[in-house]
This record gives sequence, C-alpha cells and structure tokens, in this order.
Amino acid sequence: MAGIKMPHAIDRNGIKWAADDYAKGMGAEPLHCERCDSTVSHVASFTRDYYDLPSRVRAFFRLQAGGEHGPSCRFGVDRQIVELASTSEGLIESVQKNRYRMRLVAVKDALQKSATRSKDDGVEERTPSASKHYTPNSGRLTAYINTAQRVLKLRALCDEDHDIEQHLELVFERNTTVAWNQFYFDHARQMAAHYTVSHCTNQYPIAIQGRVGKITRAIKDDPTRNVLNLQKLKASANPNEATDGISLEVSVWAAKANWFDGVNEGDEVVVFGLWKAPAPTQTKSTKEGYFKTYTNRRLNLTLAVKSQITKV
Repeated sequence: MAGIKMPHAIDRNGIKWAADDYAKGMGAEPLHCERCDSTVSHVASFTRDYYDLPSRVRAFFRLQAGGEHGPSCRFGVDRQIVELASTSEGLIESVQKNRYRMRLVAVKDALQKSATRSKDDGVEERTPSASKHYTPNSGRLTAYINTAQRVLKLRALCDEDHDIEQHLELVFERNTTVAWNQFYFDHARQMAAHYTVSHCTNQYPIAIQGRVGKITRAIKDDPTRNVLNLQKLKASANPNEATDGISLEVSVWAAKANWFDGVNEGDEVVVFGLWKAPAPTQTKSTKEGYFKTYTNRRLNLTLAVKSQITKV
C-alpha cells in the first residue's frame, strides 16, 4: 500500500465523497480514487495524543492493501518522487523502475562546506549560533535542502514510513542504507531522534517534526543569536531512577533573525539538517511532584540556510 492520504473518493455511482463526511455504507462501494481507478478504503477520524493533549486526526481515504495508483495519478508516491528526481540536481537518482535513492552524504557535504567553524569549539557547544560565520549560500546547497524538504512534506502526507520507503531509499556513505524510521522523527519520536544523534558515530542529516514553542530573537542584544524552541514533550521517568524525570529541549539556532520570519508559535514544522546532542545537565525540581530531579537532554541545530525549516 503506497499512496498519499486522500481527502476525497468516488463511489460506484460516480458520487464524490469527502472523507470528513463519509461513513461505511453511505456510498455505493467499492470506492475509487478521484484521479484514477484504484480502489480505496476509508479511515475514520480518530484521536491521538499530541504534546500530551488529545488531538483529532482528520479522516482520509487510502489505497487498499496491494493496490497501486494509476501511472499519472498525483496521489501516487512514485509519481511524486519521479517529479522530485527530475529537479533534484542529482540528489535523487534512479536505481530501477519505481525505485529511487536520495544521497544523504551529498547534503551533509554541502552543509559542512557552507560554514566556517570558529576555533573555539567550547564556545560553540554553549552558544551554537554565536560560534559560526556563514559563507554565502551556494545554489547547490539550497537546491539540495529544497528537494529534501519536498521529500519530507511528501512523507508527512503519507500514512506511514512504508508508503514512501518502498519507492525511495536513503543512502549515506559507501551506499549504507538508512531506514526511514532513523531519518524522519515526528513529534512523538523526538527522544528517539536524540538517541540516534547521540549514538551515531558517523553523523548524517535527519528530520525532526514538532510544534513551535517559542522564538527568541537577538539574545542579549546579539543580532546573530536567535533561537526557535519546539514545544517540549512531557518528561518521562528515568528507567534507572524512578524519581528522575528525563526531558528534551529541541532548539534551532539562526545567525539571521529574519530566517524565522513566516514561522509562528504553534506552527507545525519539519527541521532538517545536522543535529548535535550536547551532554545532558542535571537539575533539582523546583516544584512539588513525583520527580525530584531532572535529566535535561538537548538537541541543537544551527541553520545554514533558511529553508532547513519548513511548515507542514
């Protein structure tokens, strides 16, 4: 089953149904994609916890198991990837029919070449944005990031990793394959992203999805120190110490304040690039509660180009 979530479907009598209004038996089934003859099924609206609050996931139609969209249908993941590959500056390459690969090492190389690091690595860890000076953005880097973000938006439209994974594989150095669940981390899997970054010996770019919590510009009146923090998930118990809560702060730094223009608190975003996981800090709880101490983990990314962050 490989396809994009669909808001509408057509029944056997040619009547068009909106997923939000449909319930089983309302239309003359089987239902079909509105753009091709593929058979689809309805997924009713359901509730999922987002940021520790129940949130309604809208209903949608999806391909039935084993189905395929027509060759020119815009809801087919494979067709979307073919279009992406044609404008990807070589980032996405064809392997065989309906099978492509995206070269993550090309993105990493372009990101690393875009910045000249200062000699003081210690300062860089404490204030990520203050220790980097950026060279002018190359067209190649911008093209790579734009392509990667279009791929990530496509993944966000899919029901699960498998929908895109069967058509687009991710490769790193020496053709090492990276699983999609080790590349794309939605809000609920941000802690898994921290584990991947902190345990990866050969870093590759990953994507983290989350909701914007707070944007702070010109920290301490320094125009080069600007940060966007994603909303924190609820702290979880340390498996080795029940009264210790483990929290995670995901921060995106920018040397230019206007790189956060167009993004507002509460927006859902995907941030793509090379992340760092500094050593965690320990603090005592300032409020009465179950946790007496906190282990504070962090994920930091410093933008090389504005397009590394995009709304979904």
